[in-house]
Amino acid sequence: MKSRLQTNKKGRAGVLSVRSAVCLFTALAAVVVIALAWWSRAYAAEIPAGYALDASTTILNLDVNNSYEGITRNGDKEFGIAGAQGFITLARVSQSNSLEGYTFKISARDTWELTVDAGDLEKSFYGIGNDEHPFKGKIYMAEVTGSTYLKISGWNVLFNNLSNEASITKENDRIDLWADFNAPFALCDTLTITKDGYQRIPLCGQRGAGRKRKGCSARE
Repeated sequence: MKSRLQTNKKGRAGVLSVRSAVCLFTALAAVVVIALAWWSRAYAAEIPAGYALDASTTILNLDVNNSYEGITRNGDKEFGIAGAQGFITLARVSQSNSLEGYTFKISARDTWELTVDAGDLEKSFYGIGNDEHPFKGKIYMAEVTGSTYLKISGWNVLFNNLSNEASITKENDRIDLWADFNAPFALCDTLTITKDGYQRIPLCGQRGAGRKRKGCSARE
């Protein structure tokens, strides 16, 4: 009898242990889901006042071959992006204009660090586009000897709001626009469907193994 009672106690302990483990796993899973939901909603109501630039009085007002904060006008509808500052300027003007019909050309082999500095809006990256102005422009990777890497910190998405009319293309298959392995980010927070069909967005692959691209929430 004593032996049987000990066995039963051990059995009950085992059942309780399994139940506890299941409950713990469920709780942890819920925390992970909540964390991922927060992570993907990276920018909601966080873009500071004064961050937006008026595109029509800054880059769209440039003469050909003139520049503004890292962006140079190459032609009527084409601009060149020079380094991280150019990407920050693109983010700022995209808060006031969807930039439909405009091409932004990257001709660099480098790692661009995009960070958030609450004390310096001119040096901060708060993502491209917003709910009022989904990004509809084109980013074009020009002929260079290697890929360009984006290292984003302090912000978790490249596009706050991306239209399916936008595109990211490249001149050849040897180059890409990559997320740095040490600073992965989501492609976008929201994908806005503004017309039938789709454009190719070959971005958000990450340097190194074991990383997966994150998708966008979609809306029409």
